[in-house]
Amino acid sequence: MAMRMSPVLTHYSFDADDWDEIQAFDCGDRDYEREVAEWLKSPADPPPPDSCALLDIAKDPPARIWLYRLEGDEDESTEDSLVGFGALDKSRWRWTTKKSPYIPISMILWFSVQKPYRRQPPGDEDGFYSSLIMDHLISEAFKEQHERPVLGLCVRPTNTRAIALYRRKHFTVDLDPYTDKRTGVQYARMARILDPVRLGEMVAGLS
Repeated sequence: MAMRMSPVLTHYSFDADDWDEIQAFDCGDRDYEREVAEWLKSPADPPPPDSCALLDIAKDPPARIWLYRLEGDEDESTEDSLVGFGALDKSRWRWTTKKSPYIPISMILWFSVQKPYRRQPPGDEDGFYSSLIMDHLISEAFKEQHERPVLGLCVRPTNTRAIALYRRKHFTVDLDPYTDKRTGVQYARMARILDPVRLGEMVAGLS
């Protein structure tokens, strides 16, 4: 009797050729869920008010976006299924008050899992697809920790499940909230220190 293979979460870089496929991406109906999906699925022409995935991978330097897929499952209903996506970019944030100097950071632009894959697979939270995707984004940010010793993100305060995940992933620094001037929506800003020694050197050098 053949042994059944468990599905494996793999990732690959998103590019314009993937745009048609991600039009079916659905991570929910809440405001913050629609916001994520709209950024991923919006066309580059005409450009949306707040950019989109296609525009962000075309800028210089480009954002890095990955699609995460299940592979190796014998069940055709899940084989090669698109589970979620994550995006990293570069930014500069004041560390840590409104009068502090700017430092270069890595930033998680967007991150989401499609509805069928929430809190999956069954078991410990650290094995959830959402947790595995976040682990990959963090590992990518660590590759540039010397140049950008902080990893930051913005999240709506109402997105409590995501905030709980970020806390588990050591986003323990809370910065001043960010308010989108166009929409009026306020976001909490959270950060994880990747290299405390390098961060201290940067802050000292800019003081």
